[in-house]
Amino acid sequence: ALPISKLSQASPVIVHFTASWCMPSVAMNFFFEELAFTYPDAVFLVVHVDELKVVADKLEVKAMPTFMLIKDGNQEIGR
Repeated sequence: ALPISKLSQASPVIVHFTASWCMPSVAMNFFFEELAFTYPDAVFLVVHVDELKVVADKLEVKAMPTFMLIKDGNQEIGR
């Protein structure tokens, strides 16, 4: 398997910032999983903000759910 840094440079990365206490975010889980199966060339990541608060803070995620699209390894395209 390729390291995630290699995958993210070659593929778009879609990140779902979620929390178990946020019902709209939990409701999106099924949809997000379906997207991952539909678009196998993209990398789909789920970040649980309570477990990875440092990541959410660094990327200035303030509300759940938040979705982020990243291309070329580090260029944020949109939220």
